[in-house]
Amino acid sequence: MGLVEKIASRAGLMVERSGSLRLIQSADALAFLDQCEAEGFRVLGIEGFARKQGALIPDMDAIADFSDAPGCSILEAKRFVTEVHASSLMLDFAVE
Repeated sequence: MGLVEKIASRAGLMVERSGSLRLIQSADALAFLDQCEAEGFRVLGIEGFARKQGALIPDMDAIADFSDAPGCSILEAKRFVTEVHASSLMLDFAVE
């Protein structure tokens, strides 16, 4: 179990595996980020994917890089997921 899966599990959230992706429903993203914040993790990046006809398609408007953000990236990540939220969007988080 990877780090994203462990954090999501502790928050009571489901994670969908697809290859190397660990996807969290957009509706659960804020709860995931709250758990990251509570445990002291940083978000390095987020990639969004939409499911179309059974395939995952990258959403180029739902990609964010926080790896160079000074201090805590959680606030920026929360703003970002609020802006891109869509019920069909799945998010892959890079955390450390």
